Amino acid sequence: MSIHVLCPRCGNVTEWHRPPVSECGACHTAYPAALRPNAEASLRRELAPKPALLLIGQIISAFIGAVFLILLVLAPFDVGSYSINDEPVTGPEFFRRAGFSFGLIGILLVSIAVGLWREREWVRPLMLLYWVVLPLSVLAGTGWQVDDLIVSLVAMAVGVGCAAWYLYARQNVRAYFEARPSRSVPVMPNGQ
Repeated sequence: MSIHVLCPRCGNVTEWHRPPVSECGACHTAYPAALRPNAEASLRRELAPKPALLLIGQIISAFIGAVFLILLVLAPFDVGSYSINDEPVTGPEFFRRAGFSFGLIGILLVSIAVGLWREREWVRPLMLLYWVVLPLSVLAGTGWQVDDLIVSLVAMAVGVGCAAWYLYARQNVRAYFEARPSRSVPVMPNGQ
């Protein structure tokens, strides 16, 4: 990918393939301060595409989160079959006993999908939080037994560790998130 920048002084168009975008190739005049960050951000975004695992996670999170929330909405009306710990229960009973956990996981998954789709930086901590909430929800559903507590803590440690390594240590994932502009500071047009 490349971008073409029109020099405001001489009117020459220079093609750029990598940052930094600093000066006109013909007259060597420095580009305006408002133009350089936008041009460099565009180049960085193209040089760091979304990793495949994040794209797959985005799709799966959206689908599973939607299923969780739809089942949660249908549960009070006793639509479908529900079970807790392999014990069949009615929809309203499922909603009463597992509704909070089911809703929390569903909302968390949909939020992760939206964050990945919108390329937001805040999605990384949410993905780590998922690996904390999921084992705790399973543990809460089993009654906090000691054997289940050990398994849940190990699952939590492995899940958080692997996710943290992937999201914060992998070079391509770090580059992807670093290339996305921070949405907290608006860029004013015309250098204002």
